[in-house]
Amino acid sequence: MASKNMGIEIVARGRVVEAGRKMIFAESRIYAGEKLLADTRGTFYKMSDINIKE
Repeated sequence: MASKNMGIEIVARGRVVEAGRKMIFAESRIYAGEKLLADTRGTFYKMSDINIKE
C-alpha cells in the first residue's frame, strides 16, 4: 500500500500524569507536523520495579 504523504515526520509525545505505588496514569499525543493524529490515555498496573540506567 503506497502513501501519498511519504517523508512526513510522525512524532509521539508521552508523559506520566500520575504514578502511585502500583498504578500509573499516562497520556500521549501523536502528531504529523502540526496535525494531531491521536490523543490517548492509559492506566497501567506496575507489577515490579526495574532499574533503567540513563
